[in-house]
Formats: sequence, C-alpha cells, structure tokens
Amino acid sequence: MAVIPWFEFGFMAPANYELYRRHPDWFTQKQGVLPIPETLEPALPGPAKAQSRLGTSSKTPTIPLGTDSVSREKQRVDHWLAQAPPLEVDPALLDDPGIWMEGGVIPRRWLNPFHPQAQKFLLELINDLMTNYEVDGFQFDDHLGLPVEFGYDPYTINLYRAEHNGQSPPSNPQDEAWITWRANKISDFLAEVYKLVKARRPQAVVSISPNPYPFAYVTYLQDWPTWVNRGLVDELVVQLYRSDQNRFIWEMNKPSLQAALRKIPTSAGILSGLRAAPSAWGRLATRSRRCAIAAWPACPFSSTSRCGFPPRPKAVMTA
Repeated sequence: MAVIPWFEFGFMAPANYELYRRHPDWFTQKQGVLPIPETLEPALPGPAKAQSRLGTSSKTPTIPLGTDSVSREKQRVDHWLAQAPPLEVDPALLDDPGIWMEGGVIPRRWLNPFHPQAQKFLLELINDLMTNYEVDGFQFDDHLGLPVEFGYDPYTINLYRAEHNGQSPPSNPQDEAWITWRANKISDFLAEVYKLVKARRPQAVVSISPNPYPFAYVTYLQDWPTWVNRGLVDELVVQLYRSDQNRFIWEMNKPSLQAALRKIPTSAGILSGLRAAPSAWGRLATRSRRCAIAAWPACPFSSTSRCGFPPRPKAVMTA
C-alpha cells in the first residue's frame, strides 16, 4: 500500500486564516477598491496609483466557462455542510475582493501563486513532508491553481507591468493572454515542486487530480496537459464527477485525456457519493464498468462516502 498525502487546499485558504492576518500581502484578490501600497516588489519607477486603473488589451476574447463552473465546488460544499453546523457568514466578507465563495456558500481566500513568499511557504511544507515522513508521494487537486477572476492584487499587477513595459493586466479576467500568463506562472511553480520532490525522494509520485480540460484551464488556470508534456506529473486522476453517463463518456474521450493516458498513469476520478447526496450504487457500477471497458483505472472519491452511509448490501460493500 502506498502512502500519498492529499494537499487538498493547495493555494486556497480559510477566510480567517492566521497566515492572512500576519501576511495579507501574500494573498491575491479579485478586482476591487483596495489601495495599492506605496512600496512593492517588483515595482516600476513611479508610484502606482490605484488598483482600479487596469489596462485593457486590444483584443480580449472571452473564453466560455460552461455550465459546470460550480459543480465540483457545490459537491464539496454539500458534503461539508452535511457534517457541520449551519454556516454564518459575516456580511462584510461578501464585499471583500479577497474573498471567494466556495460553492457560493463558504468564504475562502487564495494564497498568491505568483508571490515568492507564498510559493516559499508551500515549498517548505512539501520539503518538510518529503524530508521527515516515509511517504510515497503526495497529491494536489483542483486547488493547485487560482480562480480566473483573481490576480488583481498589488504584487501581481506590478509583476505583470514589469514584464509588459508598464502595461497593466487586462480588466477582463478571461482575456486569453492574461489567462496564459498566469497559467504559465503556476506551471513554473509546479516545476519547482517537482524538482524539490525528486531531490528529496526520487521515487516519490507527484500526483495531480484536476478538473477536466479545458474547464480546469479557463476556470482555475490549471494547464495540466502542459504539465504532462513537461514531465511535471507522475500520475493524473481527473475528476470526472458527472451525473450524466453520456457526459462522463464524452469527458473520457477528450483528446487531452487520451494524450495523457499514453504518457503517464491516468485514472478517472468518479464521485462515489457525498453525505448530503449519496450516489446510487448502480451508477457507480456503470461508471466502473465503462472505465474497465476503456482499460482505465477508476478512482472513487471517497472511500468513506462509499462505505460510510446507511446499509448497503454486504456483497456490494465488499466488492
């Protein structure tokens, strides 16, 4: 049996995270009215006036996000709420451009994937894991990324300006070049993670469990086909959490997934149920059979939701 810890939150953090109180500049935000501090690194000559003065590109194509933009997060939130007391959200948080509402319910913050101190923080956690514990690897999921509407914090704005002759980021968060710039930075961070892991434990597995492509890219800036092509991932478990069987099969047959399957161990993540919404056993069996027909490994999420609900037939529970 392999031991592979799951770094579920990635760059995501609780709204009341102690690290945010200590280092708010390590976190990113959506467009908002927060003033830009006078001293920033990196910075261009001359003071930055206000964050609201964002540039616009001459061409800002909008990439459609589709209808599944909150499906994964909604499932996670339903699972969480089924086990916790009702959540009371401070109304002031709703106006904070640094807050992201997970599933439209739970307030979260995001460490800035482009800030060197935020990167150092995560790298030190991974280094501690790889150095001090007998693990066989570790896994990031869809939170090794950033919601596409984020990246308008002072540090990132000035970093972008420094690399674009003083031009500010586009005000359209779905601008194609702006998405690519941020996604490439996240890919470069994963390269540092991979290098660190292999230096500490050469045989350790770097596993990633993202959403399907291109949804993962246009929604969370996760360019995982590039990660596979660059050799930054040893194992891929794509979250095919689809209630519709035809959509599940369609996702399996996407070129991005088929290409990954030819290069590294690739599994279909199937949702085995949540406390708030258990999956029918027939549906799980159908998904598993479909994976078997395609010679795909199937990875249920999660084992506790599969076996922790009220009675199932013993033969099924032990299958």
